[in-house]
Parts: sequence; structure tokens; C-alpha cells
Amino acid sequence: MGKVGLIYRILPEGVEVDLEKVSEEIQGTLPEGGELLKREIKPFAFGLKSLEVHITLDDRKGGAEELEGALKAIPGVQSVELLHMSLI
Repeated sequence: MGKVGLIYRILPEGVEVDLEKVSEEIQGTLPEGGELLKREIKPFAFGLKSLEVHITLDDRKGGAEELEGALKAIPGVQSVELLHMSLI
């Protein structure tokens, strides 16, 4: 089975949300076959920072949607945006 590379931008509910804690919780939300390759906190707007994560998943139907739902369910996460998706 092939792999899919995904890059997500995760925005917190506010500036008080600890993005380091959010990034640690991502590892526990990954479905079987998922791997967190990179995470980076970046400035976004007006003092708000975003979390950019690079993840690989097994290439199966519904895998990306399942992951996106799990990321949105993490406490403190306001939105999740898929920036890039590619077969690897």
C-alpha cells in the first residue's frame, strides 16, 4: 500500500492556547499507519501563531478525512486547513 503526505495548518482558539501541548496531542490522534514527520509553530496574524504539521498516512479511502476530524477534536483547536496532499 502506498503512502500519502499531508501538510496541515492548525489554528488555535486564541493566543492563550499552548501549541506545544496541541502538537504533543497530535501523536495520539494519528490513525494506524500514520506518522508525524515535522511540526513547526509559525506566526500567523496579529500575535496569533499557527501550527504546521507534516504527516504521512497509508493511502486508503477516507484516511485524510478521519485524520482531519481527529485534529479538529483536539482541545484548543479552532480550525484545521489542508495545505498540501501528495502521494509519496
